Amino acid sequence: MNNAFSKTPKAPNPPGATLRDQDRSNPPRGSGGPGASGSQRGSTAAQPPRSRPGSTATTATGKSGKPTINELPPARASLSGSEDPSSSSSTAGNPQLKTVGPFAFWDSYFKTHAETPEQVGEKVALLRKESKFDHIEAILWNYLKHHPREAKSWMYQGLAVAMDINRRDPAKVKTALSYAADLALASEDVAAMVMVAELMYARGIRNDETIIRLIDTARTKGPLLAAPKLMSLTLAVETLDPERMVATVEELLSVGWPLVDEAIRKKAREKAEALAEQLDKAGSSDAAHRVRSRLARSEARDLVIRLTWDGDADLDLIVEEPDGGQATMLTPCTILGGSILNNGYGKNPEEFYVCPRAVPGRYRIKLDQIYNNPNNLATRATLEIIHNEGLPTERKSTVVVELVADGTTKPKPVEVVVRPEEGRRTQLLPYAGLLAEQQKFAETLLKTLAAPGSEPPKKEDK
Repeated sequence: MNNAFSKTPKAPNPPGATLRDQDRSNPPRGSGGPGASGSQRGSTAAQPPRSRPGSTATTATGKSGKPTINELPPARASLSGSEDPSSSSSTAGNPQLKTVGPFAFWDSYFKTHAETPEQVGEKVALLRKESKFDHIEAILWNYLKHHPREAKSWMYQGLAVAMDINRRDPAKVKTALSYAADLALASEDVAAMVMVAELMYARGIRNDETIIRLIDTARTKGPLLAAPKLMSLTLAVETLDPERMVATVEELLSVGWPLVDEAIRKKAREKAEALAEQLDKAGSSDAAHRVRSRLARSEARDLVIRLTWDGDADLDLIVEEPDGGQATMLTPCTILGGSILNNGYGKNPEEFYVCPRAVPGRYRIKLDQIYNNPNNLATRATLEIIHNEGLPTERKSTVVVELVADGTTKPKPVEVVVRPEEGRRTQLLPYAGLLAEQQKFAETLLKTLAAPGSEPPKKEDK
């Protein structure tokens, strides 16, 4: 029987795609061209796509429905190196092993089963829970081998992680990740770009043309995603690139980041200072000075509004911007980059609105009283307004707003004017998908603040 790692047939290249030539010793190549869906973000480390409602998967026993672990062939303990456990050399004298080896089984299975990517993802998710990475590798490898036009970036991501855990040749793991990168870029799937870049970085693939392209494309396509920008900061430090650093810091600090704004600002500051110190040591004092001076200007914010109140209450800060949009807790980021950073209530009577790069015009501040504890009434709120925070032209003002206990009468809006010389925004953010992007990545932003680890997944001894 042919070795699945060395005899994989060459898959046709996608129309119009600039993909590397197929190496028959490398993972099977998919053929999803530009426009192919890569929206399902996942790997064996991050959940692959689930089956669509109502869809079914044909199991190892030919039944319809979700496969169970007991229905799958048992794993082979000899799965190591690049040897196919179902090859004649590894199963000589024991014909039964040919039918139970993961590669032989899934090779035969996908020859006759045309499943959807969602159904394959369902199998991978099930096996991931059982840590059956030999089967995950066999499933993804053989599905891509027999159905190359159904290839998705997440499949190659999952294949790379499974191969890594199964102690495959690092060069083949890198090849699988390069295929994942090609599909992510071709489909313009920003989430997949970020995931592939993180997987590559964690496996020591740094300052590589592919990972740089992934990071920079994700920065452009996902202006409200912190992850690619944070990765770009790390790349700037490692490559001693002051221009990348100052450009990325400006991108990162030109908008407010709900819930994690201060943490992101701290990370940008640390990375910029780390690069400046290295440049000083390398004798590039002018470049180090430029990084520090640009950092100071990027950290400055055109408009900051701080709301506080007495008593036990829940007040929501609402800011209407000159373009007609408004920042609220439900729409925390606007096309001007203005953001409500936190939700204050009870023992935390404080909320912030920031617009690091504002446009000139009138900003109307409204207060929405959600509740007011009758046993500890809030009777007044205070608005602290800061223009050009962190610049020599910084100016502050304070407005006190009287509150009505029952909340039936809303306080009169407070108007703030940003002067022409105080507004530095020159480009609006894309409106479509702003909130969706923010919500989708809110839970992962803190996790991505630290540079991806350099250690691959822990490998268990066979």
